[in-house]
Amino acid sequence: MSQYLGIFHSCSTAVARQIMVTGIRGENPVLLAACAAVAAVLGAQAAGALPAAASVHAEMAEIIVTARKREESILDVPVAVTAFPAESIEALGLADLGDIARFTPGFALNSALGRQPASYRPVFRGVTTMRNGVANSNAGNTFVDGVYVGAALLSTDLDQVERVEIMRGPQSAQFGRNTYVGAVNYVTRQPSAQLEGQLRSSVAQHDSFDVSGWVSGPLATPRLRFLVGAGHHEYGGEWTNLRDGSDIGGEESDEVSAKLLFQATESLDITLKLGWQGTDDDHYAMYLQPSTLNNCCFRTADAPRSREYYVGDAVLRDQVNLYTDLLEQHGGAGTELDRRLGSLTLDWELGEYNLTSLTGFIRDDYSQGYDTSQAGYDPSVPRTFTCSTPVPPILPPRGSFLLRERMDYGDFSQELRLSSPANRPLRFTLGAYYYRGEAEVDSRNRIDPCTGLAHAVDRERDEVENRALFGALAWDFAERWTAGLELRWAEDEVTVTSLPVNAAAASYRTTPENITPRFTIDWRPLDSTSYYINVSKGTKPPDFNPRVPDERYRAVDEESAWNYEIGVKAWLPERGLGLALAAYRLDVKNQQVTELLEIPGFGTASIITNAGRTRVWGLEAEASAELAENLTARATYSWTDSEIREWISQEEADLRGSDGSAADNEALGSVAGQDSPRVPRHMASLVLRYQQPLTASMEWYGSADWSYESSRYAAEDNLIETGDRSLVGLRTGLLIGRWDMSFWAKNLFDDDRPVDVLRFFDGRYKTLPSFPQQGARPSSTPRGFAIPLPRGRQVGATVSWRF
Repeated sequence: MSQYLGIFHSCSTAVARQIMVTGIRGENPVLLAACAAVAAVLGAQAAGALPAAASVHAEMAEIIVTARKREESILDVPVAVTAFPAESIEALGLADLGDIARFTPGFALNSALGRQPASYRPVFRGVTTMRNGVANSNAGNTFVDGVYVGAALLSTDLDQVERVEIMRGPQSAQFGRNTYVGAVNYVTRQPSAQLEGQLRSSVAQHDSFDVSGWVSGPLATPRLRFLVGAGHHEYGGEWTNLRDGSDIGGEESDEVSAKLLFQATESLDITLKLGWQGTDDDHYAMYLQPSTLNNCCFRTADAPRSREYYVGDAVLRDQVNLYTDLLEQHGGAGTELDRRLGSLTLDWELGEYNLTSLTGFIRDDYSQGYDTSQAGYDPSVPRTFTCSTPVPPILPPRGSFLLRERMDYGDFSQELRLSSPANRPLRFTLGAYYYRGEAEVDSRNRIDPCTGLAHAVDRERDEVENRALFGALAWDFAERWTAGLELRWAEDEVTVTSLPVNAAAASYRTTPENITPRFTIDWRPLDSTSYYINVSKGTKPPDFNPRVPDERYRAVDEESAWNYEIGVKAWLPERGLGLALAAYRLDVKNQQVTELLEIPGFGTASIITNAGRTRVWGLEAEASAELAENLTARATYSWTDSEIREWISQEEADLRGSDGSAADNEALGSVAGQDSPRVPRHMASLVLRYQQPLTASMEWYGSADWSYESSRYAAEDNLIETGDRSLVGLRTGLLIGRWDMSFWAKNLFDDDRPVDVLRFFDGRYKTLPSFPQQGARPSSTPRGFAIPLPRGRQVGATVSWRF
């Protein structure tokens, strides 16, 4: 084996160097062909037949999911769930959850602010999170083997997973808090009974390099099995900081995991998993669209509070100008993560019943530094105050937008679950759950750009305790008909503590209770076809505004959503066709939205408040088929009509000419009838793959993929938007014995439309005039718009060896 590893390393290193120097052109095809020849020799020497071919098309009846906390065929689950087995992840070249979202109907994810926790703001079925809440709560959180993860999993290596499940619609009955419109579950590989493993290495443009591997098998005795995996990822970024010439937007991460499966008795399995992840990312690449491009809503005597605006598709420039040099002097720019996680699973077979204990923990230490001006200037003080001019005490100190902080996240959860036999006409599950989560900013500093000195600012600590009892009942009340009821009672204890620098700490606490049901009926006219109805409720946890002095705005109530859904799933083996369709309506009430609040004696404050209602109609479709011999296809489509039904927006009122009075705000601030922000109306994808045997030990394959996401509005005003975005990818390769060598291109046509647009401000060029108006004085800084720079075309190669 060692000689194979040596040749594997030499070949992948040679390819890496050539791509870094010249890209995929010139001599590269010759070099890569030579590597293919080497692989052919190894393939002839290696024992065993061709490995199972990766495919974008999987037989639906064989896909197993755990959407209801037990293993079931995806056909049997009356829930809209898309599953990506490891083979499909490999065939599509998916690297992270953002890639998976491209091929999942009704699910969108774009990390505008890099791989930090606040970037994880997914969109499920037209509902998103305006701003992440207590302990990073959002519309739909992530799980690893059913264990809740409060922080983001944007850097998780997909080589270590068996499949990824994307569940749409409320999942609160089964998965609990933070899943009120969806959930993502990573299912990691299980240790195997025979020795096996895989090594993979990829190189690409923009100084990108990935290497990963895993090995699994028995350890000392067949009852004890192990799996060990590791991976390293580098992406050099595509942008240069105009301020100091440094590279920006790069990523680097490492991951190690180990899992032990001990079959203690014939009826007891014990699985222990431990893992570590580390990231060291550059500052995210951001461009601030200048206020000089604003084309509407100018401040006048008739609109005394308007801050100007831009209407139309965002204008993106490949320009980054950020204070990363000052941040580097105080600990670094970008994000560093040190993550430790683990879980312990015990499965007992008690006669025909099954008892499961699932214990999980995760600990994240984040260190991050960002220029939140997004443009390498200091908006804290007016431009008239140079570095030699003292800043009056009534103004914020210099550097208020240069942030350097350390954060700690911790989660612990325990679940007990008893399940009855699955082959009975009346089946049940009973369980109890406990969760404790903490998020603490243990240091937060702002950096004065004139002196380079740091000064401390207020910190915060979030604590969450959740206790729940849950159960599920399924009844085959007639031949091929099943009714289901799932119910969860939960109690949250949410505490937010503000830790001012020069004052005593202040704590705020709430203890809400909720009951979240799911009712289902499914009909199986054929073994391979099912129709279902699903009615479910989800809730998003409450929140606080700890830094607002007015107690009327302190507490934020729970947000709730009711989902009404009908669907069909079918697998037609004679045609090689799999199909899943779902139509739904979502009613979101008590919606948590951001609001710019005017408080007498305090000024303005951005808060979260329960001000909105949203109605969503939607369709989701996915299909996979064998179009011809050796030719397979997979397609998805979703249509989402997410309409705001109730929301009085101060921003909208100001743009339309409010003078700040309550009457004007009420009359002019309604955004009812407008589209929800950050939600694409249309999403679609198509993948074609052709695979052809060349010899007894060699196969060639080629694939093309396309994904589309329609334009998304940045905010509730529906004025500035991202524009439509289409990505095309190509992949071709050879399977030679146990080797797989491929060449690929992502974003082939270099689509440069923004992945997101953030409503922001721009004080670099002018100050807005003042006119008579009511209420607190509005900001004199015009609007600008922060636009994260999207990745461009990337060409690379991947070599893997399976044993």
